[in-house]
Amino acid sequence: MTTGVVLARTGSAYRVHTSGGDVVATLRGKLKHRDDDRVVAGDVVELELHAEGRATISGVRPRRSVLARRAAGERSPRAQPIAANVDQVVVVASARSPEPSPRSSSTRSTSTGARSTPCAVATDRRAIRSSGPP
Repeated sequence: MTTGVVLARTGSAYRVHTSGGDVVATLRGKLKHRDDDRVVAGDVVELELHAEGRATISGVRPRRSVLARRAAGERSPRAQPIAANVDQVVVVASARSPEPSPRSSSTRSTSTGARSTPCAVATDRRAIRSSGPP
């Protein structure tokens, strides 16, 4: 059994980084039909390796943290994971149009579910320069 970190998902294929290089993996049947959190970028997964850089994800290790959003179209808000095992969150905000709102940035950073994860807010420096004299 090999472990790896999920880098990206395209359709039903996952690109997973392992100590031997990147592989393309698919979920084992029992993982496809789970009702709880799906596999996302950053998850540490257990793999069964096959020929030609292919693999099957057979398990998901517990997450240290999760970056989530409220699922769209749901009457009762449900967290939809975007990334797992996040070390830092950077919220990028506009400096001019629309004008930045500290409340909005704060809401975005706390609604991610990453309350214990360090968070920084960044703005586009070029936009600040173009708003006034050089």
